[in-house]
Amino acid sequence: MKYFFLAQGWHVGRIWAAGGLWSETAWRRKPRIELMGLYPVDQGESMWLYRVEDAVLMVEVTPESGHPDANIGQVVLKRLITADQALERITALSPTEASSAARPEAANSGIANPGAVNPGAANTDGNETTEAKPPLNNSIMR
Repeated sequence: MKYFFLAQGWHVGRIWAAGGLWSETAWRRKPRIELMGLYPVDQGESMWLYRVEDAVLMVEVTPESGHPDANIGQVVLKRLITADQALERITALSPTEASSAARPEAANSGIANPGAVNPGAANTDGNETTEAKPPLNNSIMR
């Protein structure tokens, strides 16, 4: 698995795999992207932790309309990090700077809950996943 941090107010756009843009036809499914429900606060900004499957090479992210960074347009994340690097980043912050709570705009982010494959995608049990907020009161792993 690979990981990346995404500032609050940004969401995932297009996904790239080894053959180029992710093709739901070729893969027969959407890419697995999970909002982990953890966010360290870095310089006053919440940085949400996401996990993606190993097949993902790059992730395009865009700010939501009305976000202060909306003039940026889009950013492509080419260097996804390992679990160890994500833990180093989280534990490097003091306990008062690291938090975990519900993401206010999670329902509009297009990202599935932890454990879900993707919004609107069928799980292996045949149930359709839905977009919702991550669980409340998670604690940072140490």
